[in-house]
Amino acid sequence: MPSTTSVYRWIAEDGHQGFRDSYKAARENQAWHLFEEMLIIADDIPSKATCAPGTGEATARVMAERERINTRKFFISKIMPRMFGDKVQQETTGAGGGAIKTETKAIELTPELKAELHKINEISMNMVKPEGIE
Repeated sequence: MPSTTSVYRWIAEDGHQGFRDSYKAARENQAWHLFEEMLIIADDIPSKATCAPGTGEATARVMAERERINTRKFFISKIMPRMFGDKVQQETTGAGGGAIKTETKAIELTPELKAELHKINEISMNMVKPEGIE
């Protein structure tokens, strides 16, 4: 049996494409197997909840089964994030879901700011551009 370090090295190296493909297929099969286990666990929860009333035992059993499901859910979301991971989608819209409206306002510059901008413009016009920049 190869060491864990060797296995991860083989996955990373270009010369082991066949091993990488086999490893990926095995992980995908594992994810689907765990998904099927989650369904079995979920279907079995009602039978776990039949205990003496008022003891809290039923609640504890159901919570334990939920934790088993959540652990598997977390694991397969890392193995196959496109299939089992949370979909994160960010949309930006304006008021009422419409388009974002932009507004441009002209401002009046003070004489001091105009003079400063003129100086900066003069300096930048006299700068030598590096080769390759147009």
